Order: sequence, then structure tokens, then C-alpha cells
Amino acid sequence: MPRGSPGANGQTVQQLPRPKSCSGVSAFRYTSTVASGWSAMKIAGGLKQVRTIVWDPAGNMLVAQATKGISVHTFGADGCINSTSTLISGTQLNHGLALSPDGTKLYASGETAAYSWTYNPSTRTVSGQQTIVKGISSGIHSTRTLSVVPSQPNLLLVQCGSNANFDMDAARPSTGRAIIKIFDTSKAPSGGFNYNSDGEVFGYGLRNTIGFVPDPSGVYWGVENSGDVCIFHGGECESGSSLTKTILQYV
Repeated sequence: MPRGSPGANGQTVQQLPRPKSCSGVSAFRYTSTVASGWSAMKIAGGLKQVRTIVWDPAGNMLVAQATKGISVHTFGADGCINSTSTLISGTQLNHGLALSPDGTKLYASGETAAYSWTYNPSTRTVSGQQTIVKGISSGIHSTRTLSVVPSQPNLLLVQCGSNANFDMDAARPSTGRAIIKIFDTSKAPSGGFNYNSDGEVFGYGLRNTIGFVPDPSGVYWGVENSGDVCIFHGGECESGSSLTKTILQYV
């Protein structure tokens, strides 16, 4: 976060230095090469299946760890993590993580539901768990990407992938698969919206948009994981279990 920028409750969050090493953090397990002008260093280890990382207005790092929950990490003046704690423990949580722009509402997802909590960035605590969306379909893709619309923080985007490489039935949005839907969290009923029948369609025919973010103009861009293996006209278009990633623009 830039030096002097406003954080939670009007506090100032200063930019930290980029550390060259952090005490107690082991080296990378595998070597890698980064593009010119870029660098990479390891600041934490021992985490379980890290899926999504977000930053709160106070400069704390929140991490979604699949089948474990949400952890929160604070930073010292040297730019290294100086404390780690469990914010939410939940084996049902497996991917999605999002914060409202003011940092007071936290959202996370499991395979069949999305949840919200009231979040305090200063104390790094949550309260008031609520089910926002339920009844999300299960299939070959278990992750549910989430995003809060910055200009309308009551709106939550919730994604669900297909149940096969060629999920023909997903051409019907009513199946609730290969789709991104929008829900008005300020109107969530007790027990949550039904994913298939409630909310509005944001986009469909999307096999597995595993990540999406808005640009400064509010236009959403997504990374689409395409078919694992496909064969057409007798020729293999992709081998093994590799994935094609396509950048999508939603307008």
C-alpha cells in the first residue's frame, strides 16, 4: 500500500521495504526464473493449499487455505511477516476470499455455499457468520471465486464452473453451472440465496473462471481454465492434464 494512504478507520498505512530475506523462512523448494525487472522471494511457508490472497485496509494479509480456513498475517518494519493467526477455521472453505472496499465485510466460499462475516481490520477479528448463497452445484470444479463490486459493495459476484469438459446443459443458465452470478447481499434472506434460482446472471458459458478482478474503470477481467483434454477431427488439441488459460473481458 502506498506511503501515506488511508487505511482502516482513517489510519495511515505506510509502505514497507521489500525484504531480501526473512528470518525463519526456508528457501524456495524449487528454483525458478522471473522476467527482467521482476524479483521473487519467499515470505511465508507451512501454509496449506493457498488459493486466494487479499489485503485489508490496515495492510494485513488474509490468506484462504483450502480445507483449513482463513489466516491473517501482519508485517514488521522490515517488510517480513511478524505474526500469523487463524482468523476463521473451516474445513468447508476451499477457495474464494473477498473484502468490501472499506474492509468491514469479509466473504469466503466453499464448494456449495458462500459466507460473510463482519470484519475488524484493527483487531483482526470476525463476527456474525452468515450464509449468503447456498445450493451451489457440485461437479468436477469445486472452487467458487468471489468478488465484491467496488462501486456497489452490496453486490457480490459468485462463480461456479462446469461439471465436465463439455457440459452441454450449462448452456441453460438455470443449471447454475459454468456461470458467474450477482447477488445483492443487503437483501440476503435468512439461510441465504439459492444459487440456481436467485440472483442475476453476470456471464455464462464459462467453463471455470478461476479468477476475476475489476480494472479501474470497473470492467471485469477473468482467467478462464479451459478443457483438460480435448480431441476433435481425430487430432488431440491438448495433451495430458495441461490447461489453457484465456483472458476474458466482461462489459
